[in-house]
Amino acid sequence: MFGTFHIDLQRYPARVQGPALECLFEAWVKLNAVYLLANPSTPRLYKSGVIYRRETPEVWKDIPSIIEDGCDDCEGLACWLAAELRVRDRIPGATVRLAEQHTATRRRLWHAIVFDTMSKRVWDPSKVLGMGGPNDRPPTRKGRVKCR
Repeated sequence: MFGTFHIDLQRYPARVQGPALECLFEAWVKLNAVYLLANPSTPRLYKSGVIYRRETPEVWKDIPSIIEDGCDDCEGLACWLAAELRVRDRIPGATVRLAEQHTATRRRLWHAIVFDTMSKRVWDPSKVLGMGGPNDRPPTRKGRVKCR
């Protein structure tokens, strides 16, 4: 690991929080694409055995870290899938987008999905890998979540 950085999106106006996150997602997709090009034997996301699991606090992981932990939440899974679609399936328009949700207390939640800007197809790897199922529960301890 080279290091970490902290971004407090609450300091940004609400109208630019989504675009700010999408800029970060694009960088993460490109990093994952570089990893896949350098490691062609990496399993495909849906064949990797990885499952969806919410994180608290939020930790953004690259593909090898997700494989090691056996799980990640929506942004990590979406960034992996978008990179995979670009590199292996030659879908250059695969990008990570945000779906905004609000809770009963009007708290804003973001959900990362994959969207192909050319075909308009949508993928939701979190849903496929268990979001809303038995593993969709907050972790019982703070720090990096491991599922294996």
